[in-house]
Amino acid sequence: KPRIYDAKGKLGVSMNLMAEMENKGISVHLFGDNPILGYKEFAVNDSNYVYLGTDRRVSANMKLTAKDGTGVQIFTDDSNTEALQDITASLHNLDIGQILDVIPYAPDITGVLDGDFHLTQTKEDLTVSSSVNVGKMTYNGSPLGNVGSEFTYMPRSGGGHYVDGIITKDGEELGTLKGTYYSTGKGVLDATLDMTRMPMNFINGFIPDQLIGFKGYAEGSLALKGSPSQPNVNGEVYLDSCYLYSEPYGMEVRFANDPVAIKDSHIEFENFEVFANNDSPLNVQGSLDFSDLSRMALNVRMRTENFELIDAKETARSEAFGKAFVNFYGTMNGLIDNLKMRGRVDVLG
Repeated sequence: KPRIYDAKGKLGVSMNLMAEMENKGISVHLFGDNPILGYKEFAVNDSNYVYLGTDRRVSANMKLTAKDGTGVQIFTDDSNTEALQDITASLHNLDIGQILDVIPYAPDITGVLDGDFHLTQTKEDLTVSSSVNVGKMTYNGSPLGNVGSEFTYMPRSGGGHYVDGIITKDGEELGTLKGTYYSTGKGVLDATLDMTRMPMNFINGFIPDQLIGFKGYAEGSLALKGSPSQPNVNGEVYLDSCYLYSEPYGMEVRFANDPVAIKDSHIEFENFEVFANNDSPLNVQGSLDFSDLSRMALNVRMRTENFELIDAKETARSEAFGKAFVNFYGTMNGLIDNLKMRGRVDVLG
């Protein structure tokens, strides 16, 4: 009878499991007291079981239901004799935050999950498909909205894994990801990411302490090859009404509605313009090298005149407020975690 308690001594997981030898296999089922998962007590169907035959085929019928409507169900289509396996797992109204609270060092993610996972195996192929939606999802306290996905997975010969999927936010498609990953050596990736009006605020939840944020949209297509740690990325991203802002520092700047080219994992800035509140442009030239994700490097030159860096009223989070105009001429280069900035700043009247 496994039990898991959290740091406060509260019971988070508890269940009675019994395994029995049967003809040509082993059957596992829940019995006795109602199981507890993620602090919730579930009722389980009396005839619940998961059976593993000596022919490795799984047969299952297990349904758990909580009083608040949370449900977990695992069942098989035993009438499908053409398939070696036909398994479905369904999740309903599952509170991710409560479940992750039980797991040490788990990320701070909350939301209500609904979805299905369907595995089918024949003599020739194995296919796993999923349709999952996380309502009111947050990451580190920052709202991400209703995030959904539909994915199909199939293994490939030689240790390959093929994925074809769609990511949505609030019912609207953000983009598609399709391609193959080979796990040999350091891993080899060959995939395409197509972004369809992806809202930039989607990434704000991944920024520590919310010191800065983004808004606007991005569109484009990226080809990803090489290893995950040293990818070779090529493509073009078009920015539409994109802003970078910081509430504590009273700053909001707008990116030009221009395409940004990515060549061999270098983001190329060619006379790229960033606009302040008074529409004075900050001109940026150079590149960001992320060909080695453990040693990303920036090398840019920047130039602006009469740039309204700050234009904000004082708030509870303000570190800087009021108005500030500057001229700036300088460079920024080096590794991302050890940048060096050189240049001249003139603070105007």
